[in-house]
Amino acid sequence: MSAVTASVVVPCNVEKLPLFHWRPGDRLLMVGSRDGATFDGHTPADEQRSFQRPISSTLVTTAAQRCGVDGWCANWSAALHDPIGIDLLLGTPLRYRCVVTSGYGKPELLERLIPCIDAWVLLIADDDVPGPVCEPILQFGKHVEVVIGCSGQPHQALLNLPWQEAAAAHLQPRRPHAAVGVELQQWEQDMCRSLPPSLPVYHSQHSTTFCPQCGAELVWRHGGRSRIDQWDEERGICRSCGHPSSIRSAKFRDTTS
Repeated sequence: MSAVTASVVVPCNVEKLPLFHWRPGDRLLMVGSRDGATFDGHTPADEQRSFQRPISSTLVTTAAQRCGVDGWCANWSAALHDPIGIDLLLGTPLRYRCVVTSGYGKPELLERLIPCIDAWVLLIADDDVPGPVCEPILQFGKHVEVVIGCSGQPHQALLNLPWQEAAAAHLQPRRPHAAVGVELQQWEQDMCRSLPPSLPVYHSQHSTTFCPQCGAELVWRHGGRSRIDQWDEERGICRSCGHPSSIRSAKFRDTTS
């Protein structure tokens, strides 16, 4: 069996993955690459030259215990190409499991993972055909949030995905600093108009979750951190009007499973 290596084994707020509708304020042990997954599924050259440390199920479990977390996140673009690395993480006793992927990988590995992964983050470039496993993850994943790398030229294949199954979408430039100011805001507005109006969409001008019924602030976010406001974690509803929320919390989810 080949050795499993990673350049990053660190605790990370779920908001930074980003997950906005799954366990707000929680942390997972991020295992994978320094720069995370990429939109096209290819590891950047500088990432390939990063220091790689051997890891094991014991190392991951010990690191999680020391950091006070009870879950892991496989955060590298080849996650669904690497059954050895995924099996290593599945071999830990950690309770919560997340995979960040660009949607390329082995269908047989995906089929095995779908029932046991709690949250997915899909990275999709708006001007390219989505990876082949994006659609089944959206259709069958327990909780899926999508990061759309904006270029200002959305591909029709992106718009044809089963967006009704997504928990939330996050918009960001495909390449850092590719657009700023008015240009970026225009990209974001165009993409928002292309997605279903019922889908929660977050971008540079909007990171807070509001109640769709009464407009109360449910969860405030900034810089990868969150603060719960009018969201009732115990019952999964808005405190102001009682409207059900799509956010999955630790307390509400545990008591209903």
